Amino acid sequence: MIFCVYMARQAVLVFKKSKESRHWPATEGVLTDVRLWGKRRINDEMIDSEYLSVSYEYDIDGDQYSGSEVAFFQLHYPETIEFVKAKPKPKGAQVQVTYNPKDFKESVLVPGTHPTKPYGCLLYTSDAADEEDS
Repeated sequence: MIFCVYMARQAVLVFKKSKESRHWPATEGVLTDVRLWGKRRINDEMIDSEYLSVSYEYDIDGDQYSGSEVAFFQLHYPETIEFVKAKPKPKGAQVQVTYNPKDFKESVLVPGTHPTKPYGCLLYTSDAADEEDS
């Protein structure tokens, strides 16, 4: 029961933060690492495409920050492939980084809730919510 209450609280915090992130400021950043992982059969071939991991760096007022959150929701295939294909050269590509004006270390590349599943984070909690309690 305690675990269920904890998970529900985390989901609500992630949902709230994802909605707030739509109003956060943005700055230019650079992708330092982009990885697709998790095999999926595409055109009769097993390809890493199920999940996406990224790392990026950005500058605010002369201070360097780094991040690894794509969004407050989990991207899955085909969203992962679409993200990578949107960049001509994913690693080293410029990206818009949306950051928390109260904590510059907190950032995402895709602000807001999932466009087709806005309440999805209430079912899935990201590491971002866990870090809030740290």
